[in-house]
Amino acid sequence: RLCPLWRSSSGDDSSSPAADGQDYLPCDSEMSMSRTSSSSESGDNSDHGNIISTTSTTTSAPADGLGSKCSDGLGARSPTSVATLDPPRCAKDSEDEFLVRCTNSLSEAREGGWIMRLRISGTFTLVGAILFAVGFFLYSDVKLPWWTDVVGEAIWQWGLVILSLAVLPTDRKMIYFLVVMWCCTLILLAIGFVFTGSRSALVLYRKLVENPDEDHMTMMVIRCLAKVGMGLACTSCSLALVVSSLVRYPRDLLEHFWKILFVFAASLVVLDTTTFVVCLIFQPSYKDSHRDPDAWFVSLAWTPNEVLTMIVLSLKSFRHRAQAVVANGSGRVRIAAAISTLLSSSQDTETLRTALSLFRGVSCENLTKQIMANNTPDGSLLRLSKSVHLGEVDAFLSHSWHDDADAKWQALQMWRERFKLEHNGREPVIWIDKVCLDQSNIDESLRCLPIFLSGCNQLLVLAGETYLTRLWCIVELFVFLACGGQFQHLTIVPLRGYELDEGVLDFKADKVTCSRPDDKDRLLAFVDAGFGDWDNFSEQVQDVFQKASHPQKNRRFAETV
Repeated sequence: RLCPLWRSSSGDDSSSPAADGQDYLPCDSEMSMSRTSSSSESGDNSDHGNIISTTSTTTSAPADGLGSKCSDGLGARSPTSVATLDPPRCAKDSEDEFLVRCTNSLSEAREGGWIMRLRISGTFTLVGAILFAVGFFLYSDVKLPWWTDVVGEAIWQWGLVILSLAVLPTDRKMIYFLVVMWCCTLILLAIGFVFTGSRSALVLYRKLVENPDEDHMTMMVIRCLAKVGMGLACTSCSLALVVSSLVRYPRDLLEHFWKILFVFAASLVVLDTTTFVVCLIFQPSYKDSHRDPDAWFVSLAWTPNEVLTMIVLSLKSFRHRAQAVVANGSGRVRIAAAISTLLSSSQDTETLRTALSLFRGVSCENLTKQIMANNTPDGSLLRLSKSVHLGEVDAFLSHSWHDDADAKWQALQMWRERFKLEHNGREPVIWIDKVCLDQSNIDESLRCLPIFLSGCNQLLVLAGETYLTRLWCIVELFVFLACGGQFQHLTIVPLRGYELDEGVLDFKADKVTCSRPDDKDRLLAFVDAGFGDWDNFSEQVQDVFQKASHPQKNRRFAETV
């Protein structure tokens, strides 16, 4: 089956160049994607890359615009055949429609953020607070039997853990509040273990001094040292949290917080297990007080909950799965909530007004190979771009600055020439960070990224060896699709010598990098909020690229012929 490179707007093949021997490209009967096949007369195909476009190659496509029909005609392959692109959306949408789409995207992002916050933070806060209150009452009432202390401590400890689940990776301020709360809790526990508790080290020491009992002296010393050890564990973990909060970014701090909590639980398991074994071996009949059972039994009673806590905290996906179960929302809601974290905290109208004032585009004729050679900031390049309205930018250029500059320049020029051919010689206007971002106000500009992506007619991806390792690149792709972009407006151009399919299959989310640590922390929080964990994120990235490169594999992106 061969797919013509050109079709008339009427869909009549008799008036197309094919009638005069125009070349054809081979394609699957269900493909809505075309690959570039470029070679010289002598067979040299090293000068061009392939354009993989999910845009339709015919204007008489179905209503969803996602499919392309194939011709039964035959012909020779063109030596410089390139896949056609859809007409720009600005020909279809007015600026008002772009404004409506951007406003809707902002509203959906804000609403998604509130929904996820209400489901996750609200639920865990309510459940955790109730458990903490009930457990603390049982633990602190001295009139109740000894076993209520064990049950009460287990309940309020789990209450604190569940309260901690209410803090999301995107809650930068709440993460610091969580750390402060746990630092205070650990310090109070240390004071209770060593000084003020009914079975504290100080109480045991006073008993040892006031009523020295040679038969029980060894056990009292052991129990006293165990309580001091627990106090030291609490103090050490509290100091570790303080130090981490000073040197780590919020999302990384939250990850480290859960590791410290695991270490704390493990230290309690070790201390209580050691005390249980020593008491059972040396003096099984020893009691801390007349109302308590044997000391070995008391130590054993604390251990199961501590072991369970340690096991749960050791599970890497525990937090993500727990939050995903409570959220119980669609992937679109989660992505919308994640996008809200990239936006500024101001109102939607102000965010949109700021984005409109900063939205710029640059004509491809103003770009040079030297500009594309490196990402060194140069404020003077801003003058090459101009302020534009939403919908006036033909493509948002997504690429990695670490890929080969010559290959990227060649791929961009190849796409540019095809665009000019199909738009009566008009130069394409693109958005590229180095030229269109105000370097003196880059943070504010990056907060408008979702709107910039919404205002572009298509996403042009120059995919090289490092593209899938750059976190910003992947986030740009998902934000574009979540903010109203569609697969037929996504064009992927693999760079010369790069096998995209192999790169997609080898993609691992834990390998992604980012130049600025603060950006990496914020974007990884975006991944956590939108996808739950890195494994799911990896699967989603692979799925998107496979659909974009091979839409015939998914019925939503294919047309049945």
